[in-house]
Amino acid sequence: MPFFTESVLVIDNSRKFDSLCVNALSSLGYRDISHATFEDGIRTLSSFARFDAVVGHWDNDLPASAVSTVIRSAMSLAGCEGALVISPFCTSENIRLFRRAGVCAWVSVPFTQRDLDARLRYALEGERRRQHVAVPIERRQREPMPAFA
Repeated sequence: MPFFTESVLVIDNSRKFDSLCVNALSSLGYRDISHATFEDGIRTLSSFARFDAVVGHWDNDLPASAVSTVIRSAMSLAGCEGALVISPFCTSENIRLFRRAGVCAWVSVPFTQRDLDARLRYALEGERRRQHVAVPIERRQREPMPAFA
């Protein structure tokens, strides 16, 4: 099993040890997982905390605007690369709202670990894959070895 070194913040409405997302991410190999709830928001996080991704599991009766505000605040506080939302409420209005908040991947419920891993890897590496950055190649001219030495 691979061990991933990225730090992930999970925001949902359960305790950390009862969280479906925390358990799924830890079984995938993620070790640096922090947890917050929608009710607490980001008040429980340190202002010095840095995360590579935010995973929001939205399956309660909170409005979509409140959930997107919490995710946007967590992303701006932590300076993270991307966000992923796991939710059964997959409507075009919700997706537009979450895109404006910075969410770049969505997983519908029920989901498999393979779906979660693929979408989270896209959230973490998606921007880097789309950029066309030149890869530096060293092209030094070597002196040919003399035939007789």
